[in-house]
Amino acid sequence: MIDKQKDNDFIASVVSIVTLLYGLNVIFSNGYLIERFSFWMMSSNVENVIGLIFALVALANLIGLKTGNKRLKRLGIVFMTMLWAAIFSLYVLEAFKLKFLGLIFTFLPLVLCLRIARRGDFVE
Repeated sequence: MIDKQKDNDFIASVVSIVTLLYGLNVIFSNGYLIERFSFWMMSSNVENVIGLIFALVALANLIGLKTGNKRLKRLGIVFMTMLWAAIFSLYVLEAFKLKFLGLIFTFLPLVLCLRIARRGDFVE
């Protein structure tokens, strides 16, 4: 039988790595978000801040998973859920000009974050 906590931690680490890579991609690919959401993004400084937030939240969650710190795990999963929900909603709003693959790519981490939050152990 599969241990639910180990399964949850594995999925959380995969989502954290994907979130970290997405944040680094946003930071180092100039104009990545501006190109897709030109109506919503006005400057590259905002884009870099968003990428940095993605990376920091993912790192906080990975550190929480590695050290067993439930507060960091909770903070990471809640903020990753919020970030992926925001990016997914932007993709939905801009779906007429964006590719369908981007919509799926942002939907999967959101669903996994919600699954982790639902099954998570948030008891101190």
